[in-house]
This record gives sequence, C-alpha cells and structure tokens, in this order.
Amino acid sequence: VKQDEVVYRAAVLFLDAEQIGRALRTAASQIPNLERMRETVEQRVAEGRELEIEKKRASLNVLKARQRIENLRMDLESTETSLALLLGYDAADQVHPAEEDRPVLALPPSEDASITLAVDSSKELKILASRMAAKRLELSGFRAQRLPQLDLVAQYSLFAKYNYQDYFGQFQRHNGQLGVSVTIPILVGRSAYALAASAEADLAKLQIDFGRARSQIAADTKKAFQDLKKAALAGEVARADLDLTREQLSIYLAQYAEGRLPLAKLEETRIAESERWMTYYEAQNMMERARLAILRETGTLQAALR
Repeated sequence: VKQDEVVYRAAVLFLDAEQIGRALRTAASQIPNLERMRETVEQRVAEGRELEIEKKRASLNVLKARQRIENLRMDLESTETSLALLLGYDAADQVHPAEEDRPVLALPPSEDASITLAVDSSKELKILASRMAAKRLELSGFRAQRLPQLDLVAQYSLFAKYNYQDYFGQFQRHNGQLGVSVTIPILVGRSAYALAASAEADLAKLQIDFGRARSQIAADTKKAFQDLKKAALAGEVARADLDLTREQLSIYLAQYAEGRLPLAKLEETRIAESERWMTYYEAQNMMERARLAILRETGTLQAALR
C-alpha cells in the first residue's frame, strides 16, 4: 500500500510540475502584449484621449502579470524539489518533467467494473477477511469445549525376541491396538462461555469494519469516476472557449492589418487567448489526476504506468 501511495504521489507531482511549467511559459508570453498595451494607453493619455486612471490601470496589469510569473516560478521550483526528494535526490536538486506526448492511461471498462476491481484488490479488505477467518476458527474452538470429543487412539509395539521367546510358549513380536477415546464434558465452567462470547463480539466488530471499509472503497471509486466526468466536461468547455478565442483573434488580426481595429483591442484578445490556454492546461491536469485516482483505487496504477 505504501508503495502505491509513493507511485501516486510521484505521478501527481510530475503532472503538477508539467502544468505549472506550461502556465509559467504562457504567463511570460503575456508580458510583451501588456507592455505594448501600456505604451498605447500612455500615448493616448498624452494626447488627451484617455484618462490618467487608464494609464495606472495598464501599469497595474503589467505588475500583476509579473507577480503571477514570480509566483508560478516559485511554485514550480517547490514542486520540482518535492519530486526530487521523493525520487531520492538531494534537497538542492530539481527534477524537470520531460516534454513528450504520452498515451492516455487505460481505465477499467465501467464504473461498476472499477468498483469490483477495487474491492477485490483491496489489501485492507484482505487483512480484515483473514482476521475474520481466524476469529471464526477461534470461536469454533471455544464452542467445541462444551461438546463431546472423539479421539482416535492407535498404538504399535515391536518386541525383541531374546527378551520374550525364552519365557513364553506363544509370542507375537508385532503388537498393535486401535480404539476410540470418548470425552464427555460435564463441568465445563463459565470460562468457555465467556471466551466464546468475547470471540463473537470481536467477530461482529470485524464484520462491521469489513462492511464499512467495503462501502468506503466503493464510494471513493465512484467519486473518482465523478471527478473524471467533471474534469472531462471542464476540458470540453475550456477547449471550446479556447477555439472561439483563437478564431476571434484571427478575425482581429485581419482587421488590424486593414487598419480597422485598434492595437489595444488586439492585445486584449491575445491576453485572453493566453488565459484560455492556461485554463485548458489546468483542465487537462485535472483529467489526468482523476485517471490516476481511479487507477490507485483499483490497485492497477503501477501496472498502468509501466
């Protein structure tokens, strides 16, 4: 179980480092656009076509963008350091996720199949089932103390010739006995009853724990599937929003080339496109994390990542 948690933690840190790195590059690409917008606003203010407050607002937008970049840079450094420590490197090291296309992690065919697989592969349930089996045997032993007992008795002897054949007229070297011993308890005492009652109480508690653990595993697996559905819907919305913004940007670029659109409007749309890319990256990250959670619940995470 601990090994599965370490693998899951490493995979999540990898995804987070990848997503933060993309967001950092996207945020950095906004700075030139924001600076051009500030210069345009400053010029319009100097010409008397904009209020002084618009100049302050444009400068504030640049400061906010730089603050976001610095925050993302520190988050990326922290995440890559955590990943390095998890992989056994020193605290001064950082592990950068590789930029590569990777296949989508395969999941069980359905939610019900995932729940069944999660229950069957649960180490916690296997431990509880083993404890219940041992407690049933213990209970059977306590109850058997109040019942008649039948024991099979057998004995075999081989006698030496020189000890017996000189004194007995008839002598059998090989001797064997087979019989049954019957024990009927009359005064058992109350200890057997008390021990049996205690074992029954322990068994009942284990059965409750088993049922509760089984229900929790099923609920966690179901929630993981729900999180995946939510992330998938969010990804569809983010992709549609991104495509729409990119299409709008293409129209604005054509209008700007024809002199029919101010530069400020074009730069605003470019910044909006960058924001849509960051939202899309975040949605992709949530989808992959949801897939990892399902694989962790079903106990197939390590096999899927190989």
